[in-house]
Amino acid sequence: MHEQAVTAADVFAKAIGETLWNTPSSEDSCPTSRSPLGVSGITDLCLPPRLGETVRSNISLDELAAELARLSEHATITPLPEAMVDTLEEMIGAPLPEELHSFLLRLGPGVAPGPLLSLDWIIEETRYEQEGFLEEPGIAAHPWEPFPISQADVLRLRQLADEGRNPLLALGKPLPGTMFLRSHGCSWISMLAMNGEFAGTVWLTEMGWVEDMGCWPSAPWLDANGPGPLYSGWTEPVPFLDRYIRWTRRDAMRPQGWRRQQEC
Repeated sequence: MHEQAVTAADVFAKAIGETLWNTPSSEDSCPTSRSPLGVSGITDLCLPPRLGETVRSNISLDELAAELARLSEHATITPLPEAMVDTLEEMIGAPLPEELHSFLLRLGPGVAPGPLLSLDWIIEETRYEQEGFLEEPGIAAHPWEPFPISQADVLRLRQLADEGRNPLLALGKPLPGTMFLRSHGCSWISMLAMNGEFAGTVWLTEMGWVEDMGCWPSAPWLDANGPGPLYSGWTEPVPFLDRYIRWTRRDAMRPQGWRRQQEC
């Protein structure tokens, strides 16, 4: 089983080639400046889903594509062929959430000034993690397993914030039901929920000592304000498309040539 996954990854890496995915490294340093948008206008982000429903972005894929076309100027948008998306899902071992699946087919890895996904990095990290779980099966957490975070956990995050405490969820192990999405430098990783009521939402975690692992909603358009870089204290699960456009809008308003400062 493991050998088949590695073979699929090798085939996929060869198929995408160096030209299509010759994008800047996903290991960006951690943003530290508040978005010019501030926090006004984002309180409606990710309203709690109704029973039996999943969270969806407020922005549609068509609206996102139109706004990216305005913001990206002359950047090239290169959609990902459906066969490659299928192979990526085979490599991960689970179907992609709808928003990411549609995003890849329409917009490929993304378009500047928005963040660019590195599928090479996603594949390599997935392979590396799979190999590690073979050696330590007791801490294994797989994308096809149920995503454990629930409405009760989100309510707990809000309660912690109201009490003036850092709103994060202690895990003590890698987060099941997720896939690697993006590295932010050091050990800070954005993970995408694969299933459940929060399928397609993005969660930040630090890949450090297993017993110390935790997670919280990823909101990289806000200031860091807590135990580490990219920690903003945001308590609401953020769907993929909403997160992508809000991050893009923030970076589009940066001065030309601006780069985030490296913090580690």
